[in-house]
Amino acid sequence: MPKYHSSTIRTKSDKTYEIRSFIPEDANELQNFFYQSALDSTYTLHYKEKNIPVSKLQERSKQAIESQNDIFLGVFDNGKIIGQLFFKVCYPDHPWVKHIGEFGMTILKDYWGQGIGSALLAQMESFAKSIGVTRIEARVRSSNERGVSLYKKSGYQIEGSRKKAALINGSFEDEFYIAKLLT
Repeated sequence: MPKYHSSTIRTKSDKTYEIRSFIPEDANELQNFFYQSALDSTYTLHYKEKNIPVSKLQERSKQAIESQNDIFLGVFDNGKIIGQLFFKVCYPDHPWVKHIGEFGMTILKDYWGQGIGSALLAQMESFAKSIGVTRIEARVRSSNERGVSLYKKSGYQIEGSRKKAALINGSFEDEFYIAKLLT
């Protein structure tokens, strides 16, 4: 049975935004979002020369709604996508690691510091618990001080690092492995 998430959040600046599952009809706006996020910072895997085909975004949205182990959430400001979070269980049928999920999250720079990331993490963790996930993992650039602070504040711990994980504008950057154990 397909699943669909929808709720609202009130930010620190007293604005209300919709958080909901992406649907295939969001693909054009999602393509614009990923392009803008690449212009905003180098903290994501998106870069301005990477144009994700609309058909691929439509399929990804559809797969997440149909999967019992994935969510693909967007944060909307009057129809404009301002944030996204993708969560998946990589090996849902493997008896040793089916309890582990991983995620990636991006928020447009104009919306940083409003509590949107915390709201997305809370929704993700609630979903993860509902499907039996007890460990959530991600990677975050060590230079992404805001992101690292958010994850630590939300109970994630740095478990290690990947040296020279990215080469950006001629300089190497490390990444942290982060994880949270859910109870």
